[in-house]
Amino acid sequence: MPNLPPWIRPGKPTPNMPQIVAYLLQAGYEDREETTKAIAHLLRYWLNSDGSFKRKYMVWSMIEILIRSGLTEDQKQVREAIKATTEYFRGVGRNDPPALLWCLNSLKSVGISKDHALVREVFQHLLALRNEDGGWSNEDLQGKIQKRTDPLFTREVLEAFRAFDFKDY
Repeated sequence: MPNLPPWIRPGKPTPNMPQIVAYLLQAGYEDREETTKAIAHLLRYWLNSDGSFKRKYMVWSMIEILIRSGLTEDQKQVREAIKATTEYFRGVGRNDPPALLWCLNSLKSVGISKDHALVREVFQHLLALRNEDGGWSNEDLQGKIQKRTDPLFTREVLEAFRAFDFKDY
């Protein structure tokens, strides 16, 4: 593809590309040609032909990207990204504490309220994964969720809960 930013390669976006684009938008680079091309590239990758989003890992990042790029929560693409994220976490993502936390923080960063159905659902999934000792497990270097509580990760989960002002945990 001609004229793409040098960190974009044709085909599947790199795992960190959505996060890079979200950071560029957060830093105020939404009007840069590289950013708009990267968003278009991500949309081509994530969107199905019917306008729905693929229900896969990191789909929640598209909510953040779309809102940071100027869309509102009630616009079709954002609604579709929220729907795909909800379905992802009702399926394979429901047992992935790091992904759930990342989603929660991403939603908070673009002002989605704690009363939003997706936020409440992610919160409930995280609560369901709480270990008996009150903490949460994180993943190891190979990306596998461990059985033991990770104190630093537990602190991050609790900080996210506090940021949303959740009281019932």
